[in-house]
Amino acid sequence: DDRSVWGLAVVAKGGMVTEWKSGSAYLGPGVTAEYPGIYGDGDTFVELRQLYLAGTYSRQLNEKLSLGFSLIYNYQTFEMVGLGQLAPFSLFPDDLNDKGVNGSSGFGFKFGSIYKINKNLSLGFYYQPKTNMSKFSDYQGLFAHGGELDLPSNFGIGSVWRQANGNKILFDYQRIKYSDLGALSHSILNLLDGSCSPGFLGGTGDGCLGGSRGAGFGWQNMTIYKLGYEMALANKAKFRFGYSATEQPIPSTEMLLNILAPAVIENHITLGYSMLDEDLKGWEISAMLALKNPVSGTNTFDSNQTITIEMTQWEVAVGYGY
Repeated sequence: DDRSVWGLAVVAKGGMVTEWKSGSAYLGPGVTAEYPGIYGDGDTFVELRQLYLAGTYSRQLNEKLSLGFSLIYNYQTFEMVGLGQLAPFSLFPDDLNDKGVNGSSGFGFKFGSIYKINKNLSLGFYYQPKTNMSKFSDYQGLFAHGGELDLPSNFGIGSVWRQANGNKILFDYQRIKYSDLGALSHSILNLLDGSCSPGFLGGTGDGCLGGSRGAGFGWQNMTIYKLGYEMALANKAKFRFGYSATEQPIPSTEMLLNILAPAVIENHITLGYSMLDEDLKGWEISAMLALKNPVSGTNTFDSNQTITIEMTQWEVAVGYGY
């Protein structure tokens, strides 16, 4: 009706692929034997894909306040190749590596609100609790708690200020709680603090890969700030500018495993232009640049070696609505 709406969306929530070819490794300080691949097990490949199906209901309670709720079905797949040399540190060495594509699923929810303070200023809020996912049984020897990779809780607060000339200024604050997830927040140092005893047939102890304190990527919680500006031009055209800033989640002590997931970018710049009519027909163009941000730290197994991770990304998109 005129105050409520149902919605259905299928969204690619994330896709992470890292592939390292050639290279070589010495498996510890003073070891003279050289093994192929960055982890000494040949070419290294990791792929995590995530998507979700969200059913949403939202309702305008009065002229100022609107509320929304989404029930979300999440699905993800994972594949890992090239970590065989870490088998002595895994509780389940046969389910650590090179097991093909494995799937995981789970249900979660999200709710949010928009409050119009006046005709020029609106505030928004959303919250999504931690989503429990089924375990990656084929990789129970890699992720903590026997293959568990859940989705972190997160929330955001945003605002939009509409100026008299039709321009808009937008600001967002977002918080992602990676400490919810053992596989992402546990430190690789758990392999060496006495809680994991490596062995020829696999490790013992809760700090080993796959254990309740199983070593992971060591990610810290993240806070993201976003600022946007939208300028109204002639003939319903609009120009947009955005800037996003954060502190990347990887400490310098966690370099070794994060070669697989080098998510160290902190600053994004975006530009956009659209020329759409009242029926949303027309052209849209956008561009994004993620700035390089090197992060360095020592190799967990060899203090004489320094590992540096850096990444640059860019994107250009052109769309036409008809």
